[in-house]
Amino acid sequence: MTTSLRLKPDIRGHVVSADEVALLSEGGKFALRGKVYAAIIPLLDGKKNNDTIVGLLSSRFNPALIYFALDELKSKKYVVAAEPGDTELDAAAWWSSHDVAYEAWSRYPIPPLSWMGGRIRQPSLPCRQPC
Repeated sequence: MTTSLRLKPDIRGHVVSADEVALLSEGGKFALRGKVYAAIIPLLDGKKNNDTIVGLLSSRFNPALIYFALDELKSKKYVVAAEPGDTELDAAAWWSSHDVAYEAWSRYPIPPLSWMGGRIRQPSLPCRQPC
């Protein structure tokens, strides 16, 4: 089975028209032109893989064009493999915007914050980067 695909967690895709897509993130704004991109972006939900997306769109576009567009999105790092922890979207978006992979940050549980004497205190954490 091939890996399911999704937009990188810190990127939000907006289909602007039938052939224009805006990708927005803290790192910048990107525009994609082409009907194939406008058709692909809504399907990048983390549940569908390359072949499923091609199957859904092959009646409208040449499959080679769809695979090419998906490869372009991956090579520009707009699209990544969906990870099991993608339910932690806020954390995933923050780490992704700093180019830290899911495997790196997900190893360490984040302890709960506690309220003490009018100040928020967080217990010590192991380093998330080599110390």
